[in-house]
Amino acid sequence: MKVYGNCIRFLRCCARGAAGWRSEEPPVSGPAVYLVHHQNLYGPFHVLAFYPKELRPWIYSPFCGRKECFDQYYRYTFTKRFGMPKPIGFAAAGICSVVIPALMRDYRAIPVYRDGRRIRETMSLSQQALERGESLLICPDVDYSNSQEETGKIYQGFLRLEKDYFKRTGQHLAFVPMACAKKGRKILFGAPVYFEDSPLFKQQQDAVAKRLIEGMNTVGKRAEAFKAKR
Repeated sequence: MKVYGNCIRFLRCCARGAAGWRSEEPPVSGPAVYLVHHQNLYGPFHVLAFYPKELRPWIYSPFCGRKECFDQYYRYTFTKRFGMPKPIGFAAAGICSVVIPALMRDYRAIPVYRDGRRIRETMSLSQQALERGESLLICPDVDYSNSQEETGKIYQGFLRLEKDYFKRTGQHLAFVPMACAKKGRKILFGAPVYFEDSPLFKQQQDAVAKRLIEGMNTVGKRAEAFKAKR
């Protein structure tokens, strides 16, 4: 299913051709929520660049608007996190605030709001996408700057997508762990995780989150194994 804009499709085609990445067949054929370990952008960058299927990413809302993007990069990322001098940080943030939101629009990214009232917009857009047969890409890490191979604690709010999806379709939503094997230049998948018909959603949420962490770490170890073979 075509989701992205022409600019992103062209850039992805060039990137895949030049880098030679391959992908396993996904374990599900319908709409799903794909989960990748963030690792300081390593996970989402490689999936969005090299995975042939077009997934709509969940993106922190400041990166979807020009002013908010500038503030995020200038006031935090470049000056505080990376310690850049303010003039350099200002110039770099100016460039990013033009390029990044434009790319996110072409990716048809779904903004993720930390404001509890606006998170409903995120869930509504996601549900509409799933019902159209589109799949999502989410990085659930609490510590997105963690560069370790192992996935630690994850947010669980995205699991509520199951509740609305099941209510509207009568089917359980597939949550699929994935990982990027840099040495092998391959996108890998773990076994999909589903909720069960019973018990209630809240009674399953913690257990499903635990299974997803285990699944992400299992497929992550497969990706890490490519390094050991070399």
